[in-house]
Amino acid sequence: MKRIILLFQVLILLILCQPLATFAAKEEVNYLALGDSLAYGLTADRSIVYGYPHYIRDFFIEEGIDVHYLNQAKSGATSDDVLSDLQTNPITIDAVKHADYITIDAGANDLLNELKKLQNNLPFDPLGASIAAISNMDRMLKVIDEWNPDANVYVMGYYNALHPLNFSNETKARFLPILHKFNDSLRMTTETNGAFFIPTYQSIEDNHKRFLPIDVHLTTDGYEAVAKEFWKAMKNTLP
Repeated sequence: MKRIILLFQVLILLILCQPLATFAAKEEVNYLALGDSLAYGLTADRSIVYGYPHYIRDFFIEEGIDVHYLNQAKSGATSDDVLSDLQTNPITIDAVKHADYITIDAGANDLLNELKKLQNNLPFDPLGASIAAISNMDRMLKVIDEWNPDANVYVMGYYNALHPLNFSNETKARFLPILHKFNDSLRMTTETNGAFFIPTYQSIEDNHKRFLPIDVHLTTDGYEAVAKEFWKAMKNTLP
């Protein structure tokens, strides 16, 4: 009997000596990133792959949240590609169904591909490309809502990526109203589908020489700035 009492006392002592953290259930979230090279994390000098979703993942960790992170973005992806991935890729489909947070950027390559046609003196239609990209985003958001209506979904608005590119000032000036209209339509489509629109235009514009030194891809500081814009909205829905 004394041995039983002694063992019980030792057990109680061991329990009391355990850190309090072991008794607190750590919050867990599933975070899925979809999109193009910006979500993939292709940096301006190609020295590192660390995009805005990587920083968002880090922000979750800093909040003490156990984040299960999956990045399904593809460099060069158009809105057609992202939509197709959502509809046909079993890994992406499963991730959507279990995601608590989803971030998306899609449509920039649709517009850039039209500008490349202009460079090659081919017929180009950036307005038509932007309309098609908005339609694809609408379909993406409806697919996500069908599979996981409880997911928090965030759609990135676009910054002016033409600053460092070899286009004439006239071409850049013609593109800017199209970009603003694209962002306005993207916001409307996003919010109509119950998702969150994340503007990034001004945060990059104010520092474009530092954030956009070479091409359309941001530096790591630029991606962190974009991630902070996302986090302003995402932190309000933390568990």
